[in-house]
Amino acid sequence: MIAEQHPEEAEALARAARIPTVLAELLLARGVKTADDAFVFLNPAAAYLHDPLLMRGMAAAVERVGRAIAAHEPILLYGDYDVDGTTAVVLLKTAIEMLGGIVRFHVPHRIREATACNRACSRPRMPKVSASSSPWIRECAHARRPKRRNASGLT
Repeated sequence: MIAEQHPEEAEALARAARIPTVLAELLLARGVKTADDAFVFLNPAAAYLHDPLLMRGMAAAVERVGRAIAAHEPILLYGDYDVDGTTAVVLLKTAIEMLGGIVRFHVPHRIREATACNRACSRPRMPKVSASSSPWIRECAHARRPKRRNASGLT
């Protein structure tokens, strides 16, 4: 999908932000419309980040990981094989170990496992910490739900 061009807006943003027009066009395509917003986007700083606890489920995840660290429970980080997934696994593993946690990780093989949930998702009694926001995380959540038994007691 190619974003609709807005040459007049791009020129105005380029002048106001003192940036090349092509960069202003790219920023407009990302929803950046003012010189101040362009500055923030192009000069990232921790002060500009959103509070991560605003993400749904983050407070519960932080609390659960904290309990696992305190109780010396093993934590499984399940990442994915792209750059943000592997980087997230390394960062989380390092941080949790620095806090005294016991960490294991799994990054699926791109061809053999693709993004499907596998046995690493269903290890018993291991808290699950996702290092990625990939769609397969829902599959892992589904795999951890108890299976329903039919009238004969079979799953």
